[in-house]
Amino acid sequence: MMLGWASLVVHAHACDVPADVRQARPAAVKAYALSTGKSVLTFGGYSASGYEDPDAMLARAERELAAYRPADTLVNIGATAVGIGAVYEVAKRLGFTTVGIVSSLARDEKVELSRCVDIVFYVPDRTWGGRSPESTSRSPAMR
Repeated sequence: MMLGWASLVVHAHACDVPADVRQARPAAVKAYALSTGKSVLTFGGYSASGYEDPDAMLARAERELAAYRPADTLVNIGATAVGIGAVYEVAKRLGFTTVGIVSSLARDEKVELSRCVDIVFYVPDRTWGGRSPESTSRSPAMR
């Protein structure tokens, strides 16, 4: 089944629950995930720059999600509503609990969160993810 943007609007009612928003260090995020007893399925990709073919991206995400059981899996993305964040709507429609891990810069700059993310973890980070400027290690939001 091809899932397009118009289809997502019809299912938006499943996303009208408020997100549980937390400030957390990477160890606390890991502890939360372990406490659920679920596996974590992470989607990575573009955010504000978007996708040339968003329908194809969403269809691919839906195929990937079909291989997992919502009762056993947390779906993790970067908490925002744009780009790869559109997968949150698909995941919620399929019954998954959704989690977002994002740099504290998103909170500071008032970046819009997805309405379909259940739990957001703002991780103290000065780099928007990626590599820390002081070293070659990953930034806190990427650990």
